[in-house]
Amino acid sequence: MATTDEAERAALALLSVTPHVTKLIQDACEQLHPQSLTVPQFRLLGAVIAAPDKALADVARTLGVSAPSTSVMVARLEHAGLVKKVKSGRSVKLRATAKGRKAYSMCIDGLIGDISARLNALDEDKLHNVQDVLGELGTVLNDAEIGSP
Repeated sequence: MATTDEAERAALALLSVTPHVTKLIQDACEQLHPQSLTVPQFRLLGAVIAAPDKALADVARTLGVSAPSTSVMVARLEHAGLVKKVKSGRSVKLRATAKGRKAYSMCIDGLIGDISARLNALDEDKLHNVQDVLGELGTVLNDAEIGSP
């Protein structure tokens, strides 16, 4: 088991790469034409694709943003034809449209291409270490419900 100091250094290292990953997501989404997604919209779309028919309030909790902020994002994505709201009793459930799934897939494809091109700079052993560490990280952080990247 790691020491507290080691765990804190690892947490700091993780937090230090997060802005870089966010920038890569932003760049990949900006490649979409005519529809460009913001990073929060990308995350929302990913959450809806990962869990179709999830209530708007639950998506907001998943993303860690307020229900009103989520509602504004949903309205923009709905206007763009990327998600649709479905009434279910007193709640509103969200679904990605075919156009939304395609836009998300295009962002993911661009993101995978960009990141994999950068990871090609690592030797094979380091690349395997990255994969192993990220797999373990996913396991220890699995209580934080999120959509894809």
